[in-house]
Amino acid sequence: MSTDTQKISSSDHPIKSVTVFKSSKAEVNRTFPVNLKTGQNKIQITELSSNIDTESIRVSGLGQAPRRKLYDD
Repeated sequence: MSTDTQKISSSDHPIKSVTVFKSSKAEVNRTFPVNLKTGQNKIQITELSSNIDTESIRVSGLGQAPRRKLYDD
């Protein structure tokens, strides 16, 4: 079974909201529409800040599909 990679440029999708916390960290929300196929799917989002805390990445979606690994170095 092959895994197709969908490449998404973050600069093509505007920021929906930003929350700045007293800890000098911020939460930035964007929406990326994707078309998933049956089986494994890989989504590659480019042009994101190099300062992202990789432990804080969250993904949400509609439907019953389980989420697996969220970040790849």
